[in-house]
Amino acid sequence: MGANVLSPFPPNVELRVGIRMKKAGLLASWAICILAFANGCHRGPKLTAWTTGEPNAPPDVAAVYRAVLDEVFPRGSNGPALIAISQMVEPSVVEMDTTLKRRPRIPSGTMAPFSYRVPIAFMDSASLRDLWLQTRRADSISYTVPMTDIRYRQRDAAPFIERYPGAWGRFTMSRVAFGPHLRDAAVEVRYLSVWPGGNYGDEIFRLERNRNEWKVVKRVPHDGAIKPDPLPYGMLHAWVDSSLIPAPIRRFLRGTVKDSASGRPLSGIVIRIKAAPLGAQRQILWDKGPEEWGTLLTDAAGRYVIFNPPSGFMWIEAECPPTRGLRGGGLAPAALEPGSGLDTVLDFRVRFAACPELARYMAAEAKRHLEDVKRAKVEAAARAVQGNIWGTLRDSRTGRPVGRAWMRMDERGGLGASDSTGHFWLWGFAPGKHKVIIYCPLRRQWLGKIVTTVPINAAPAMKDTMDIAVDMGGCADVPIDTVRVRTRGVWSSGFEDGFFTPCTRFNQISLGGYRDFSGEAYLGFARSGIEPPGGWPRMKPVDGYYKTFLDVEGDLIGPGSYGHMGLATYYLNVTRVLSAKAASKTSCDEPG
Repeated sequence: MGANVLSPFPPNVELRVGIRMKKAGLLASWAICILAFANGCHRGPKLTAWTTGEPNAPPDVAAVYRAVLDEVFPRGSNGPALIAISQMVEPSVVEMDTTLKRRPRIPSGTMAPFSYRVPIAFMDSASLRDLWLQTRRADSISYTVPMTDIRYRQRDAAPFIERYPGAWGRFTMSRVAFGPHLRDAAVEVRYLSVWPGGNYGDEIFRLERNRNEWKVVKRVPHDGAIKPDPLPYGMLHAWVDSSLIPAPIRRFLRGTVKDSASGRPLSGIVIRIKAAPLGAQRQILWDKGPEEWGTLLTDAAGRYVIFNPPSGFMWIEAECPPTRGLRGGGLAPAALEPGSGLDTVLDFRVRFAACPELARYMAAEAKRHLEDVKRAKVEAAARAVQGNIWGTLRDSRTGRPVGRAWMRMDERGGLGASDSTGHFWLWGFAPGKHKVIIYCPLRRQWLGKIVTTVPINAAPAMKDTMDIAVDMGGCADVPIDTVRVRTRGVWSSGFEDGFFTPCTRFNQISLGGYRDFSGEAYLGFARSGIEPPGGWPRMKPVDGYYKTFLDVEGDLIGPGSYGHMGLATYYLNVTRVLSAKAASKTSCDEPG
């Protein structure tokens, strides 16, 4: 009783009455709980999480799982013939009591079978492991079987479809987390479709209990909504390769060509026909392109008739009349599928007034074609007299073969290389004077230093052998070194960039056979948050790139290939930025 309320009883009587009332209330509470438990109501603590396979799990766990499945597959809808379910191994967010300061380890749960209106297949960890191994094997096999084989279309889904026929995908369910008095519950559900283009979803389902029935009241998508789709028809049923079926035979094709402006028939219009070739059994060769089949002209009434036109794919185009021996421009194209246009009429309506304009373009195209023919003849003549050299590249000091050294004929020639035994083959060069360029063989740089150049005078159609001996003493493949430097230069940042150009080229590291052909270093920072004392300057990009003049300290690492395409021989790992400002053409001339 409150302090401001007077009791009608003496203090000792009031105490005895209070104790009796507390005992009566406690007995009544226990009676209610026993009665509720007998009727299927498991009171439990504030937060409990169960699976159907755990000891003393309340029967509501299976009821919650069934309510979730009813939400995903409503009654009366077209659903799967089988549902595959696995237990979520890691603890779900619905199982964790966030009010605890130290959360105990949650052991892995085991889901026991429960009844449902659709048959359920329960997948344990051993089944999942075996299914994963079979999936990899099936995916490898699918690329070796014909396209008509159902394994080609099922690919890595074949083992799942065979083991769980009728299932669309796999459900993964967490423990069911209950609130006080089992009035509400939550469960995390994941779904992964068995076919690659299918649905993947991860949702938390919140449910409430109304008497003895559980109902989903809210779905919270965690990583996409769950919307199962049936498997595509092509993954479940075999099919016939239509390329083996003979194409239907066309008997004739006729039509007219008229001017779209005046409606008058056009005579002398070229009807050009192209067709895809057919095989010996009249089957369509899908990997072959269209070939010229024939041409004809429209008569005085603008009509044309094609008897026994090609079967399969067929392309028809109405063209302007030829002028001065040049082909006319195309006015209107049309394409016929293998099963269409067997006996049909195909009329064209064209803008005949465009023919003079198209004639100029056709003349220019014919001129380019003649130039291409002349160039092709010159190239063919050059190939007829191109040279070939075979030989072995050796170290003049030791006489041993030099393997994996890049070589080329002249500066603009294609790259070749000696193999692991020092043998090389250079080809495709024209007659005349050339020089063979040989580069140091290195592991961390594509083209190192040039060792030497060997002049040759190639005769027409030269086919000769020659051994090349060079001193490889300056081609040491030195190890990576690191030195501490302070340097000033321009840092360019942007797409495929990040290179630092120092005011004075780096010379602190011995290069051996490596070449500092760019004079740059790829710039990076030793840790995040490194900034100049006044912060980074505000600048506008120049052609999409920011140019910053830096005064930095850091570690210079090299030699090797760093940055985009390995353009930099060094890597500059910045540990301190002393100053930074927008770069200009005279930045390096300013005193440091």
